[in-house]
Amino acid sequence: MPKEFSLEFKQLAFSIIDFVEKEKNGPSIPLNNVTDRVQAILGVSERSVYRLKREMKQLREEQEDFVRVTRLSSPSQLPTALSPVSRSGRPKAPITIFEQDTIRLTFHYLLKNKMYPTIENILSRLLTEYPEFPIQSKTSLRREMKALGFKYRATKQKRKIDELRSSNFILYYHDETWLSKNEEKTAIWFDANGYGRLRKSVGKGPRLAISGLISVNGFHLRSLDIFKCDELHSMDNNHFVAWMDSTASTLRSEHGKSAKIAIIMDNATWHNKLTPESEPPKRAWKKQLIADWLTARKIKFESYMTKPELIQLAFSNLPPKEFIVDKVVNKYNIEIVRIPIKHCVLNPVELAWAGLKSYVRQQNVQFNLNDIEQLCNEWLAACGPEHASRYFAHVYKHEETFKIADKNAEQLESDLIDSDDNTGNDTLSDGDHTDD
Repeated sequence: MPKEFSLEFKQLAFSIIDFVEKEKNGPSIPLNNVTDRVQAILGVSERSVYRLKREMKQLREEQEDFVRVTRLSSPSQLPTALSPVSRSGRPKAPITIFEQDTIRLTFHYLLKNKMYPTIENILSRLLTEYPEFPIQSKTSLRREMKALGFKYRATKQKRKIDELRSSNFILYYHDETWLSKNEEKTAIWFDANGYGRLRKSVGKGPRLAISGLISVNGFHLRSLDIFKCDELHSMDNNHFVAWMDSTASTLRSEHGKSAKIAIIMDNATWHNKLTPESEPPKRAWKKQLIADWLTARKIKFESYMTKPELIQLAFSNLPPKEFIVDKVVNKYNIEIVRIPIKHCVLNPVELAWAGLKSYVRQQNVQFNLNDIEQLCNEWLAACGPEHASRYFAHVYKHEETFKIADKNAEQLESDLIDSDDNTGNDTLSDGDHTDD
């Protein structure tokens, strides 16, 4: 009696047979393009293929673990060391910046709601809100939080921004982004032969760097800086400082001498280059260079002192930090404020960049930098107060979360103990003593 197949199995089998038939004279999709081939064979999306591959990998790992346990628990065999099991698939990719921010926001959300931010509570909240979150275990979450240098502390910068608003400062937020020549939509339809992409070239290609300011009224178009660069950032302190000098002059001219203006930006390395006067000596310097550094700052030292002693003396007498860009902007009576490190959710420009990139990827069909620049200018010019207000509202919401968390943290600080890390009390009370 012939074997009966289910309808679902037949549909899958027909799809596979059809694909194989089409490849009689050679592969229609390169053999090394596994994901696209599986998509064409199964008729599913790229996202589904990745999910299936992930589930397959997890299933294999569970089967391997089961085999290990079975071998070790078998009464007919003595426990023996097992050879390492090679596991297929790529190594686990690091989580994205967005996912790192999600962990931080979850931490502050718990504080806002007066819940202890233990590993269990953070993980439970993450998986409730994002079931597909890449971190699924307490061990992985603890490791990631340590890797992020996760320590709760109130930040002066957030309070500073509040003070500026209450003092009626005109606030501009700054950030940079990059767009490649080959930007394209991240998800499109493919036909059975693998056709669907408009882009023919490989790689990202040359890029445009975009540096700009945004306020509640939208982008400051007169100061936009868009320039060509290679696959590296091609943004350095000299370029940035020159641009900020010109931009600060423009802002002061537009708003008049009496207006109070502040520019809020992140902590990129080219934003934070110190002035020569405030630069500390480097440990790699020769002894004479360190001695010259001390002499230039009129710090007394003895000629017999060793290099480690000189460097220790220098670090004990470091001048206050002074950033080049701050010094340049202060000429125009404009203040610089830096967003706390790893708090990009407090910068509305980040949301604007997401909208810009989405627009460019949808409209980019010629794949040349001139078109990319034109598309950027179109979108940035159209980003008016109605769009900017939504970006700022999103930031205000997160600021309120952090404020409430700051307040609650003071009450919970002494109790913020991860239950996984509890240790026993080694001190005996009077009632614990017993007579021998």
